Amino acid sequence: MAGSAVSGTMAQDGLHGQQTMVSNRKRDTAGWYNLANNRRHGTRRNGKGNKHPCRTKGGRSPDKVNFIRYADDYVVTCGDSGYLENEIKPLISGLLSERGLELSREKTKITHIRKGFDFLGFNIRKYGDKCLTKLMKDSVKSIMESIGGAAASHKSVTQADLIRMISPKIRGWANYFRHSAASGTFALLDHKVFRLLWKWAKRRHPKKGSRWVRAKYFRTKGNRNWVFAAGEKGKTFELPLFEASKIRRHVKIRNNSNPYDREWDGYFKERTARRRVYQNTSMKAS
Repeated sequence: MAGSAVSGTMAQDGLHGQQTMVSNRKRDTAGWYNLANNRRHGTRRNGKGNKHPCRTKGGRSPDKVNFIRYADDYVVTCGDSGYLENEIKPLISGLLSERGLELSREKTKITHIRKGFDFLGFNIRKYGDKCLTKLMKDSVKSIMESIGGAAASHKSVTQADLIRMISPKIRGWANYFRHSAASGTFALLDHKVFRLLWKWAKRRHPKKGSRWVRAKYFRTKGNRNWVFAAGEKGKTFELPLFEASKIRRHVKIRNNSNPYDREWDGYFKERTARRRVYQNTSMKAS
């Protein structure tokens, strides 16, 4: 069923329970015993003079164990690589084994946040004191190959048809990655797409000069002088920019929320209202 419409649902069902098990193990052992150096975590005395394990603000584990999953891809964070290797990884492997599954040796690795890791097309890495979510190089390469392939294989189509082919690729890709630190990458991609379309237009008219080609395929709109646009049947088709998708930080949905539980109706209505306000503001700004 891999790649089918139900594969995501099957993954959710088959892998359900991992987060609960990791959280329970965190509460049972994290903060009490450090497997990496075989010693107990630091303790402090309470008001009665009795020792008890140190806990961070809010009762969180000092080992920083967290579980993030999307379908069958997931990340487990931990402040101790030894604890992650000797406790959390065997725990997950055991759960998968019970269901006839196993961890991918090629994709599974333990790394430091300062070296970064790839997840769902993003690269997550800590630079100094700041953790940034950037785009993977392969993600940038894939969208350029897709756009370049569309232009190369449709050299004789009309400009309007080419715009209709490329526009969904740009909008969809940019909307997916706009929650990351992608403003610089968006600007770079816009430049690369412009160079690609310029070559596409010049190839169609090898005997025409650059000024003629510019006047035929590019227009001026507001303060933009190189808008790839075409008119057809009284309509104007304009190629969108990657930068038109404004960067917007993602607000994580609450872990225990349920859209099918009426107790959470107010929460989801509030999220939907905020999204609509943002969309309306973006449309006015554009």
